[in-house]
This record gives sequence, C-alpha cells and structure tokens, in this order.
Amino acid sequence: MRSIPVLSETAFPPPKEQMLATRADFLLAYFEADDADDTEGATGLATLEQLDAAGIEVYTVRCSRDGDDTTIELRDLGKIFGVSERAEQVIRR
Repeated sequence: MRSIPVLSETAFPPPKEQMLATRADFLLAYFEADDADDTEGATGLATLEQLDAAGIEVYTVRCSRDGDDTTIELRDLGKIFGVSERAEQVIRR
C-alpha cells in the first residue's frame, strides 16, 4: 500500500506554491468550527479556485469540540474512498 504524504504538521496546509507543486488529486483539509473566525496562517495559501484549477479535489473535515461531526465525516470519507462498510464498522465501534 502506498503511503499518503503529510504536507503540513499544523492545522494549516502548506504555502500555495508547495501545495500546487505536489500535483495532488485530493486534499483532506481540517477546519475547526469553534475557531471559525481565526485567520492565522491564511496568508499565502492556495484558494479553493486555485486548487480546483489544478485538479485537486478538496474535502474539508469540520471538527467541532463536541465531536458531533465525526460520524458524518467518517461516512463521507467511506463513500469517497469506496469503503463505506469499513466506515460503518468504525462508527459502530
């Protein structure tokens, strides 16, 4: 199995040039809903339009502190990667 590269060790993606240079086809982005007004790190990032133009599909994981979104996110990712049954097994656990 191929490994999935981690492009950033922080909650923010890498700078635009680095992100677009990866020629990725999918970006799993993290968004903490409780800190929606926090714009730290936004300068120099690729926009959704730039990612789309580069052929990079983006899925944003909306993480709230209460964890209510986890089931939705797992089901969505299960569908995206064709492993819906595995996602349901994880949810049941």
